Amino acid sequence: GTVRDESVIRFTSSATTGFDPQWDAYKLKNPTAFNLSSFTSDDKKLAINSMPKLSCLSVVKLDVSNVTAGTYALDFSEFDSFINGNLKLSLVDSYTSQTIDIRQANSYTFQVTTDAASSGSSRFTISFGEAVSSITAQNGTRCSSGTVNLTASGAQEGNYRWYEAPTGGTAINGATGSTFITPTLNKAKTYYVASANSAGCEESRIPVVANVTNIDPVVITENGKKFQSSYTTGNQWYLNGKPIPGAIGQTIEPLLAGIYTVEVTASNCTTSAERVYLITGLEPAQDLPSHITIYPNPTSDILTVAVQSTNEVNARLLTLLGTALYDQALEGTDVKKGRFNLQEQSEGMYILIVQDGSQVYKTRIIKKR
Repeated sequence: GTVRDESVIRFTSSATTGFDPQWDAYKLKNPTAFNLSSFTSDDKKLAINSMPKLSCLSVVKLDVSNVTAGTYALDFSEFDSFINGNLKLSLVDSYTSQTIDIRQANSYTFQVTTDAASSGSSRFTISFGEAVSSITAQNGTRCSSGTVNLTASGAQEGNYRWYEAPTGGTAINGATGSTFITPTLNKAKTYYVASANSAGCEESRIPVVANVTNIDPVVITENGKKFQSSYTTGNQWYLNGKPIPGAIGQTIEPLLAGIYTVEVTASNCTTSAERVYLITGLEPAQDLPSHITIYPNPTSDILTVAVQSTNEVNARLLTLLGTALYDQALEGTDVKKGRFNLQEQSEGMYILIVQDGSQVYKTRIIKKR
């Protein structure tokens, strides 16, 4: 009905969050009607509550007491006196889990029941301003001089400020987004980022590192019949773009024609180099072990390969330029066999490569008329 009670909350630079005799007024209990008041930081009930000058966020707890079950309303007025027209004013009703924008709805109707939690000092709070969200940031890395992308996440409304110093100074001009692209860097540098709210308040700055790692390019040299990387560790060898299983050492002996690449990982960066290996047929013929039989050699048509082994055996026939003519798995139990038809091939020299389990053997084949 017409029964009302009033509580005043104001901000001034001369006040504190506690009771100030020259600025605050205690709440005097109404003899017959309900009571509305706000609290100081030390839980004193006030009818006039003067708070310190508003910075970013102030939260004031309300008390609604000496009430009977029924329907009530909280009416808000004079909030237009805040100089900052963007200042967020919110009523939080913890009993119904609602948050009300006071600027949009300056009257809030609520129910009081026989439940003690529906009234008292634990139901309502008013927040002036807004909290500044905590954020996280991701370091950036590049493997040579240049720009580095740094990212942050978690800021309300996507407001960020990027700095070159942990405290003080001014924010980097134009750097207000979640991603900051550094200038060209030749070495690592630490930047700092903070979240900001619509009132311009900032959370503490957190460091973000732009890592710049400069590693020497890998070089492949020939060491006898082997290719050798200039790095002792971190190597992975490839043949024609496919990783060679287990080929992680500093050297590798090329057995098949193709493009050999070594990729080195160091300090989370990579460098690579490649060499082309051609089979010319000028190398000395390799003596095959006794468990491998190839006949006839020279041949004019059919070449038979027999390998006495319990391993998986594969045979490849290549031209001198490394082109594969045949590539097949040999079949059999104790003796694996395969046949190559060279009848349509040109006269000359060919290379036969036999892989018996992890062992690889290479020999020359002569095709005659």
